[in-house]
Amino acid sequence: MTRIDIPKILNSEQDHIGSFLKDVLDSAASGIIVTDNEGVIQYVNPVFLKIFRYNKPDEIIGQNAAGLFASDRVKEFADVRCIAEAGNSPSGEAVVEYKDGSMFSVEVSFSEAKDKLGRIIGKMASFVDISKRKQAEKKLRESEEKLRMLSRKTIESLENERKQVAKELHDSIGANLAAIKFALEEKLEYMDKNPLPEVVSLEKIVVNISDTITEVRRISNHLMPSMIEDLGILATIRAYCREHEDYYQNARITTQLNVNEDNISDLLKITIFRVIQEALNNAFKHGQADKIHLSLVKAGDRIELCVTDNGCGFDTENTLSNPNSISGIGLKGMIDRAEICNGTCEISSEIGKGTQVNLSLPYR
Repeated sequence: MTRIDIPKILNSEQDHIGSFLKDVLDSAASGIIVTDNEGVIQYVNPVFLKIFRYNKPDEIIGQNAAGLFASDRVKEFADVRCIAEAGNSPSGEAVVEYKDGSMFSVEVSFSEAKDKLGRIIGKMASFVDISKRKQAEKKLRESEEKLRMLSRKTIESLENERKQVAKELHDSIGANLAAIKFALEEKLEYMDKNPLPEVVSLEKIVVNISDTITEVRRISNHLMPSMIEDLGILATIRAYCREHEDYYQNARITTQLNVNEDNISDLLKITIFRVIQEALNNAFKHGQADKIHLSLVKAGDRIELCVTDNGCGFDTENTLSNPNSISGIGLKGMIDRAEICNGTCEISSEIGKGTQVNLSLPYR
């Protein structure tokens, strides 16, 4: 078969079409090369020379186009050429080499090069330098990671503050109230059996103090359940569910807990508990639910939490987009906690059809 001279076609001053094509290629905004069917470069435009840092066409013409690509991407280059031969025009990102051998990123697309008679005379590739964009994307990812780490530190700091407040409530205020209650009970025991008004008043004080101690313990437990550290997350979940069933007399909570918590970090345990805490409170207080199913299982390399209720449901889109919604803040809090742990939290609900919260976290 007669070899077709691509440079001659493009540079022929007698061929108006060839001259026109050369002008088009020379003025293109992207870097363009044309190769023969063996991949040997026959033409490069000025933008290509600028992108790849060549001074003149002679420095690259005659070389195989596969040499432009980093050694570990040559096969990929050959593969996309095969795709082009099948009649498609593939495109994508690739790593290529500057003239000095250093690497950078380009967006490259391939197509067949044909003459005016429609004969395939080679291949054409178009290059756009995206190295600055890739650098910007890298910086954005780094910034997102820093933000995620900052958010994690914030959450950890918040949980430490909660833990400290809970400890102070339990150890200081709770202990003082218990001492006052004991002293009053001791005083009442030695008073005359004939009740005086003052005695009745003291008895009422004992009752009030006892109720206050119970409330302090409840607040302390909600701020930071010591049971998580003492007995683990699974025992805490069971106890928390029983507490809600006792408080909401008609409520029933079924659980499926099938994870080994030994490999769950403290941050993940707190995240799981906070999501359960928010989900149950929303279900009972706002959703008026009386049946809830809670499952915590290991699925591959992830922990999957699902809380489903039969409550009245709500419009998730409006609630999450309303900055003044207290419920929306709680829902966003669950989502934020999940993202900080490189997980996801999806909340689906429909008015009249209940709510489902799905939390997925990496198992580590």
